[in-house]
Amino acid sequence: MCVGVRLKGIKEVSIVFFVSIFGVLLFSGFVPADANVSVEIETTGDVISEHYINAGGNAYLYVNGVNWTQYNPNYIAEHEELWGANGISMGTLENIFKKLEKSVRGEDVELTPKEYNILLSILGITDAEIGNFYVNELAPIFESHHQQIQSNIYEIEAFYRTLEKVHPDIYCESRQEVMKEHGLPSVKCGLHSKQCYNGRFYLHEGGLDYCIHTDEGHSEDGMGIHIKDVKVYDSDENSLTPIEITLYNDGEKTLKPIIKVYVKKNDMLLGKFEQEVDEVVGTKTYVLAWDNAGLKAGDYDLKVIVDLDKKEIINYAKFKILPEGTLQKNGEITSLKIVGEPYVGHEVAIETKIKNLGEIPSAFKVKADIYKDGKFVKHLESEKVLIEPNETQTFSLSYEVDELGEYEVKVRSNHNMEDAVIFKAIPSTPTGRFLTSPEVGIGSILLIVLSLYGMRYAYHKKKGYIKQSKPEIIPKNYKKIVKNGKKNGKKGTFVLVC
Repeated sequence: MCVGVRLKGIKEVSIVFFVSIFGVLLFSGFVPADANVSVEIETTGDVISEHYINAGGNAYLYVNGVNWTQYNPNYIAEHEELWGANGISMGTLENIFKKLEKSVRGEDVELTPKEYNILLSILGITDAEIGNFYVNELAPIFESHHQQIQSNIYEIEAFYRTLEKVHPDIYCESRQEVMKEHGLPSVKCGLHSKQCYNGRFYLHEGGLDYCIHTDEGHSEDGMGIHIKDVKVYDSDENSLTPIEITLYNDGEKTLKPIIKVYVKKNDMLLGKFEQEVDEVVGTKTYVLAWDNAGLKAGDYDLKVIVDLDKKEIINYAKFKILPEGTLQKNGEITSLKIVGEPYVGHEVAIETKIKNLGEIPSAFKVKADIYKDGKFVKHLESEKVLIEPNETQTFSLSYEVDELGEYEVKVRSNHNMEDAVIFKAIPSTPTGRFLTSPEVGIGSILLIVLSLYGMRYAYHKKKGYIKQSKPEIIPKNYKKIVKNGKKNGKKGTFVLVC
């Protein structure tokens, strides 16, 4: 490559820019390796620089970085003989770039005026080439991306219109989530559907119907349910998470909504449950328990939907799940007893009452270890139950007594509550039924009465007071009437006729 330079003035330029641009052009093929370049630089008049390039047998003219080749073919021909007359060797260019490389590394270098002007000439050459590169290379890529983006927009729009028509409630719920996440004042729902999300139609400009969904809306049926507050208490791992929801009904109807709860983390659904609650009159607070078994300690998001058939109210909350054992439950065992007679082969109930002495709803469970004659025989556990502050819950565990002996039941709940109760097994009768003390007493009395009656009968028979009588013949359709201790109007012995 041979470069010729003729200078008429010097303007300051960025050295780093020259290095970057020239490197791109040189290695990308914009400046052919066999090109002959002649440069004329002016600082007066309209023309600042002229560049003459001979590459592959073709001549090009750039004035102020603009390709003038097609407008000045004769001008280029006149200057063709000058190309290469004052050329610069590739060794000179190599020295220039080595200096620039040192400068980039932070070393002090100095370009000579000749080296400086060579870089200045490169700027004029590259201006137009960069423009051509954008038009020929980048613009088609951008246009292709734009078309794909537009196509995706159409696909998404078609999907949402279909969802809006088929499932308008789900569509509006999604729009409501977007509204809350981005702090928008309202959201349009039902734009292409006649079914409104909260029971009313709103006329939009152009005659299109849409609904604005808020948790303040009333339907034409007089539904006026609002979510007044949602509070989620922190809980341990593998425990129950207390969810406190306060609803307010200022409508004309008494309603029994369904409360749906969704637990998420990083927009991923991890759990859900729903529960129908009793009638909402005025303000009412419900405490729900969600079993967080399987989830690790961390921060979670809660979404609450109050479903009123034609209307859904949505609210959100955040909560934490703490490492297992972090929260200490504050409660006491107020009662422990065995319910039922402990007969061998029959079940008894181990009844435990626990009171929550804390200030927040907490999950409690009962564990029982059973010992017979001092030897461990059975372990029992109850389900977790959420107990509200100052409330008492009864837990019942069933145990079948299988052998005679003395039994001790040791009960504990959560961390610091323990108690114990002792009972003895009662043997069963041969029939498998067990006689209680009252039953034994009654049986003894009956036995005595029967014995006395038999002795009296034997005595009278021996003395002749009891004689053998002939059978009495009773005609057909004849009924012997026995009334008020008389037979046919006479006192006598009752005769039973079958």
